[in-house]
Amino acid sequence: MINRRKFIYSTSLGLLSLSLFPSPTILAELDERANVTSNKDLNSRLLRASQIRKKGKLRRAKHLYYKIIEDYPKDIRAYDGLRKTFLTGGKNELEILKIYELAYANHPEIPEIKARLASEYIRIALGNKKILNQINNHDKLLKNAKKIFKFLAENYPNREEYKAQLQKVRKKIRAQADEIDARSNVLLKEERSKRRKKYRQRFKSASIEEIVEKLGELLKKPKNDFRDKHIKELYQILIRRLNKIEEFDRAYEYAKEFYEFNNYDTTALFLVYKFAKKTEKYNELVLIAENNHTLKNNFWSNLSRFDAYFLMYRKGHSYDLIKLDEVLNEIERMIQLPQHNQEFYLRKIKITIRKKEYREAKELLLSFGERIIATNNLHNVLLFLTLVTQYYKKIGKRNLALQIINLALNNKTTITEDDSLYKICSNILADAKFENEHHIKRLNRIKTKLLTNLKES
Repeated sequence: MINRRKFIYSTSLGLLSLSLFPSPTILAELDERANVTSNKDLNSRLLRASQIRKKGKLRRAKHLYYKIIEDYPKDIRAYDGLRKTFLTGGKNELEILKIYELAYANHPEIPEIKARLASEYIRIALGNKKILNQINNHDKLLKNAKKIFKFLAENYPNREEYKAQLQKVRKKIRAQADEIDARSNVLLKEERSKRRKKYRQRFKSASIEEIVEKLGELLKKPKNDFRDKHIKELYQILIRRLNKIEEFDRAYEYAKEFYEFNNYDTTALFLVYKFAKKTEKYNELVLIAENNHTLKNNFWSNLSRFDAYFLMYRKGHSYDLIKLDEVLNEIERMIQLPQHNQEFYLRKIKITIRKKEYREAKELLLSFGERIIATNNLHNVLLFLTLVTQYYKKIGKRNLALQIINLALNNKTTITEDDSLYKICSNILADAKFENEHHIKRLNRIKTKLLTNLKES
C-alpha cells in the first residue's frame, strides 16, 4: 500500500527524472519551439535593421546587420541587407565584395552565399574600371563567376536561377564584355536587344482574362516602386489588347482604374482621356481634367481642362463659350515659355472661329503663321493648317481650304490666290515636308471631309 510519504517521494523522482532526462518527443517539441523563437527573433531583427536603413541611419543599420551576421552567419538576408546599406551610402563595391568573400570563406557550403559572390564578380568585372583595377587577378572575375555558377547548376539542378545565371555569364565571356566597352560591343548590344524583346513579349501568349487575373494579384500586394512598374505595364498591355478588339468601354474602365491607381502618371492620364473621348463620356472627361488640374495646377493641366470643356461644347453638350473664355484667361495668366504662348494662341483661334469673329480669327492666324515660318515643328504646322481649313470652311471658301491641304500633301496646284493667309500657308509649306504616316493620314482625312462637303454643296 502507497502512503502519502511514498507518493510524494515517487512523484518527486518522476518529475526530477522528467526534467533531467526528457523523452525524444519532448526534445523534438522543444527544438521546434526554439527554432520558431529563433526565426521570429531573426525576422524581427532584419525588419528593424531594414527600417533603420530606410530612415538613412546607415551607421546604425550596419551595426545591426553585423550583429545579425554574428548570431546567424548562414542566413543570406543579413548579408544582402548590409550590401544595400553600403550602396545607399555611395559607391562601396570593394567593401561589398569583401563581405561576400568573407562569408564564402567561412561558409562555402551555403549555395546562396556562393551565388551572391559570383554576382558581385560579374558586377565588378562589367563596372567601373578604376575599381576593377584595384583587385588582384581582375581579368579572371568572369571566369570565376562562371566556375561558381557551373558548380551550383550541377549540384542544385532544381534551382533554375543558377542555370540562367550560368547562361548569362557564358554570354558575357563570349562577348568579351569585360574587355570591350559596352557602348561599342556589338555582340553585347545584340544580346541586350534580344533580351528586351523577349521581356516585352512575355505576356504575348496570355489571354486578356489571364492578364486581368495577374493584375489583380499584384494590386492586392503592398505598394512599392518595383511592383508599381509591373502594374503600369500590365495596365498598358491590357488596355492595348482591349483597344485592338474594339472593346472601348472596357478599355475605358481599366484606363480609369489605372488613373486612380496613379493619378500623377502621364500615361494613365493620356489613356483615360483617349478612351473617355472614344466612348463619348464627356462629363467624366471634364471631371478627370478638373481633378488633374487640382492636383498639378500648372499650365499643361489647365490646357487639358480647356480641351475637355471645348470638346463638350463642340459635341453639343453643356458649357457655353463664357466658361471657355474664363478658362482661356486663366491659361493666359500662366504663360511662361514660348511653347506655352503657341498652345494658347492655337486655342484662342479655335474659340474665335467658334464665336464667328472671323476678322479677329484671320488676324490671329496670320500672326501665328508668321511665327512658325521655317519651323521644324510639324505638329504645330499641322494644327495651324487644320485651323486655317476650318476658317476657310466657315467663310465659304472650301476650295482654298482644299488647295492648302493639296499643297501640304505635295500635290501640284494650278490655283493662285492673292489672299494674305493663303500666301502665309504657301510660305510655310515651302519648307515643311510631311513624311510622317500619322500626319499624312490626318491631312487625307481633312481632304476627304472637304471633298464630301464640296459634293454636297
